[in-house]
Amino acid sequence: MGHGTEGHGTWDMGQWDMGHGTWDMGQWDMGHGTWHVYVYGAGDDMFMVQLIRTFSSEFDPFAAEFPSCRGSRQSPINLDPSSSPAREFEPFFFLRYQQIPDAESITNTGHSVKLISRNLPEVSGGNLGATYKFDQYHLHWGAEDSRGSEHTIDNFRFPMELHLVHHNTKYASFNASLEHRDGVAVLGVLFVISELDNPLLQPLIDHLMSITEAGQEDIAVDLYPLASLLPRDLSRFYRYHGSLTTPMCNEVVTWTIFDDYVPVSDAQMARLRSLMDTEGDPLLNNFRPNQLLNGRTVYRSFLY
Repeated sequence: MGHGTEGHGTWDMGQWDMGHGTWDMGQWDMGHGTWHVYVYGAGDDMFMVQLIRTFSSEFDPFAAEFPSCRGSRQSPINLDPSSSPAREFEPFFFLRYQQIPDAESITNTGHSVKLISRNLPEVSGGNLGATYKFDQYHLHWGAEDSRGSEHTIDNFRFPMELHLVHHNTKYASFNASLEHRDGVAVLGVLFVISELDNPLLQPLIDHLMSITEAGQEDIAVDLYPLASLLPRDLSRFYRYHGSLTTPMCNEVVTWTIFDDYVPVSDAQMARLRSLMDTEGDPLLNNFRPNQLLNGRTVYRSFLY
């Protein structure tokens, strides 16, 4: 295939008598990610080269600035059911997830919408190996419905992803848990577009009008229990060990990504997309690119 230098630069692919047709030249590791090279022939003098790139952590802006975001167990990742062995998991046990919260703080952080509850729900079971106390949840979304989630399934990206963040109760605080590999458990919920508003999500959406600008905070007393944000089928999920998806990207997270989805309407997504970031621009595409698996095993709790 000619010659070239990996990394930054130009590749001399040599001279080819290709004729008519399409040639799949395979995958090349050429610096910022893995590229799949296709050559389309249309005669002796006309051809087109298409490069399809799968981003690696080298292309991640977090990795460029924070060394701790260059580790080997980073998140998010693509979840591939065909390469994820099935494993038996015990049921989850949720404590105070069904209670109506006394009061919750909703903040536009400039990077996401974050909610902190005073009820301190807990989750255990699900082969987590410990009890984890709820700290906060936040959302990741895109400028359009074809992107927004951090995790992908079979390389399909969803319009939004919810992260329910918990820390291991054997550590004194969330910050203390960041020093331990079993310190954090995150439940990831993926959303799909529906024609109708999700009524269980609407109270949160309504409060967004009060936190349009970065740094604004509102106190909500009318939200539904946390359980209302979970999918109906909690028995289908993926499990792997990874990291926080924002700096310092600590590799201390036991990830659970549910394979059942929660609906959200276009109107509700539009309200989220009306928020502003720290620069006063629309708060959009606040998701990290997929990271390399680096030999980790992703398990699934279902057979098909």
